[in-house]
Amino acid sequence: MSILLLTVACSNHEAKKEEAQYLVTNPIQVDTGFTREYVCQIRAHRHIEIRALERGYLKQIYVDEGQHVHQ
Repeated sequence: MSILLLTVACSNHEAKKEEAQYLVTNPIQVDTGFTREYVCQIRAHRHIEIRALERGYLKQIYVDEGQHVHQ
């Protein structure tokens, strides 16, 4: 009887392993932009007031924006 147990214990029982097969693909890379419109008010964290040194109004501006001026 011990020979029967030894034979059964030492025999190679290979379990059949089923290999899963998966389809391999390459993902498509596309730049995607999302735009949504919201109603809002944008305010600064700190409110800074800018004032002129002298009182009055400008009557005419003699230079254009970005133009170089000399003293």
